[in-house]
Amino acid sequence: MEADIEKILKDIYQETLIIAGEADLLANLKDAHRLADGIKGSKLVAIPKCGHIPHIEKPDLFCSLILNFLRGMHEW
Repeated sequence: MEADIEKILKDIYQETLIIAGEADLLANLKDAHRLADGIKGSKLVAIPKCGHIPHIEKPDLFCSLILNFLRGMHEW
C-alpha cells in the first residue's frame, strides 16, 4: 500500500502547500514530512503549538499562509 502512495505522490507536479500542526495528535507530523518529501515542488509549514485544526486554532496564521500561497507570494 505504501508503495502505491509513494508513486502517487511522485506523480504530483503542482505546487502544493501542506499545513500541519506540530501538536497534532491525529495526523503524525512525520507523515506530513513524508508528503512534503514525496511531492516535488511542495512546501510544508508546521505551525507551533497547534493541533489537528489549524484553521480554527490559529486562523490568522492559517489564512495568511493560504492567501500568500494563492497569490504566489511564497518562497520555494
